[in-house]
Amino acid sequence: REGVGVGGLMELTGKYLVATIKDSSARLLFDLPGAGPARSEGQWTFVGRVEGETSGVGVWLAIEEIVNPEGMVTSAPGPYTVLVRWDWIVTAVMTTEKPVDLKSVRVGRPQH
Repeated sequence: REGVGVGGLMELTGKYLVATIKDSSARLLFDLPGAGPARSEGQWTFVGRVEGETSGVGVWLAIEEIVNPEGMVTSAPGPYTVLVRWDWIVTAVMTTEKPVDLKSVRVGRPQH
């Protein structure tokens, strides 16, 4: 199958990942203060190009856009690649090109 590499693993490098991330994990990644109890269930969406993978740990993501729990889309705070741990990801969508409309690919939230 196309996109499937050795051992049946999907080739991720160079593709775009739209990943829904747990609030506490996103705050840890960006060194943000903790959310109050009412917001602890919020989820963030990261959109970026996969630069590589550390087996058993996570994916190296060049984040381009971030959607906060309130639905506000912002550009990433800087041009860098971060390790997003597999256990932080709630849901994910992989595409070959960067999505134009994030609302069409956002997962884990009700569509409006």
